[in-house]
Amino acid sequence: MTRKPGRTAHVDAPTVPPAPRPGRRVAARLAGAAALLALLIAACTPPPPPPPADPLVARADGGASPSATVDLAPGEWADFELVLDAVRHFDLVYAELDTTQPAVVELRGGNYWTAIASSDTPDFFVRGTIAGVPQPRPAAARLDPNAIGYDLVCRGPCVIFRPTSQRFFLRVVNTGGTLLDADVFLYGMGFADEHEPDNDRMDDAPPLADGETGALELLGDTDFWYAPVDANVTFVPNSGGLALQASVFDACGLSVAGPFAGGTAFRVFAGETVRVRAAQDRAGPPGRSGYTVLVGAPTGGTPPRDPGCRPATANLSPNTPVATQFMGSGATATFVVTVPAGVRSRDVIQFEVGGSARLEVLSSGGSVLFSSTSPDVFFAGGAASMAPEVAPSGVAVNRVCGGPCVIVPSPASSYLVRVRNTGSARNVPLYAFGRAFDDGTEPANDARSTAPSIVGDGSGAIETVGDVDLWLVPFTGQVAFDAVSGGPALQAHVLSPQGAVVDGPYAPGSTFEVFAGEFVRVRAADPNRAAVAGRSTYFLD
Repeated sequence: MTRKPGRTAHVDAPTVPPAPRPGRRVAARLAGAAALLALLIAACTPPPPPPPADPLVARADGGASPSATVDLAPGEWADFELVLDAVRHFDLVYAELDTTQPAVVELRGGNYWTAIASSDTPDFFVRGTIAGVPQPRPAAARLDPNAIGYDLVCRGPCVIFRPTSQRFFLRVVNTGGTLLDADVFLYGMGFADEHEPDNDRMDDAPPLADGETGALELLGDTDFWYAPVDANVTFVPNSGGLALQASVFDACGLSVAGPFAGGTAFRVFAGETVRVRAAQDRAGPPGRSGYTVLVGAPTGGTPPRDPGCRPATANLSPNTPVATQFMGSGATATFVVTVPAGVRSRDVIQFEVGGSARLEVLSSGGSVLFSSTSPDVFFAGGAASMAPEVAPSGVAVNRVCGGPCVIVPSPASSYLVRVRNTGSARNVPLYAFGRAFDDGTEPANDARSTAPSIVGDGSGAIETVGDVDLWLVPFTGQVAFDAVSGGPALQAHVLSPQGAVVDGPYAPGSTFEVFAGEFVRVRAADPNRAAVAGRSTYFLD
């Protein structure tokens, strides 16, 4: 074979390492590597130690007495390191400044230089810093939670956080134009929301009942409420409180209605769950973050929404469906597929639908992770396009699908799977089974250090999205690259012993030159595509 221009000749003896190949981007790569190294060195430089800070000892008296007093001129600030030993058994810690003058409190993390939350008002606090506030530059009796009311408010700027073992600092800043003379309070409290922390999970949501209350006392707090019966529901924020939003989720955990602003009435159906959270990234004391649940009899003629999930359990059989659902043309069904430990222990889980359909594997939030409308190709995300249907055949390296299919490596404990019937009305079978890779060189071919050698006829398959196969070349000569038809387009590159691309890409049907010690890399031309082995197998000879 004629050597391509620009490729450096190697010595004939296979025991001598090949000479480096010239490349047009070598200088650029070296410059880029130098810049990256400089960034890494800068990133690895540890931050300076925190500035001197007075200890601020938390009290277990519910805010009856201050822990310190500040006396700050305009623009000045004071730093405190928090001592939380006395309040570790409480749910929450309040850091509060007793003033009506302009001021800010900042809760800072263990290295001091990162602000966790900030407040300039008694009504709420926000994540991170507040725009316009100058930042520093490096150079004992337990309260009964039931006694805490939903009318509790702060005396001035305050933040609320969990008393974890993390190191905390508090920074108090006088942002006004006069002297600030104010008490600083640091004290433990219980949740005002009696449903915390159980209501953080959909599975543990308390039932919707008229007159129930909740509060969003921590940043990122989300409250769930379960609807045992059909009802009209309204979430009413406390007067002058945080803006709320409520969304309705079906039994699959997928959003089906909303979000609704606080004070808006909406319909829920039995078995659904309502999520309540702050409309902005805020939280506050219960007097400002609290809300009341109003529940009434359902009104209107709105038909019930789809019941949501059908349960299914994955197995180890490619021939036994985990569910069969009668579906009209264009109908959609969603399944919650539980994956037992014996299935999770396999290399991959394969989802498959018989016949013409759209198959989607969803995240817990409802976004599409993988999709397929073809037995030949599946995609990352929702970009699947229609392709002809083929009949099922054998397994092993000849495995093909009898309808749309998706393969997911390292199976999880459960999946949401959505199916839309694109054929005529029929019983639609859903398969979900664990199995080994059909590609027997997986996962060793994922790294240069464990790559198999091309000896005689080598073959592999691109069975999962993003799969990249590497093969060590033990000889100097030629490699013929080919692939089965009907699947995603594949391509091969030649890599140096260090992993840099030196030639390619080559399409199936190509023959190209290689040198001992190099690698051949095979992957899908579109990294978001993959297929079962019967449609993604390739050959290196």
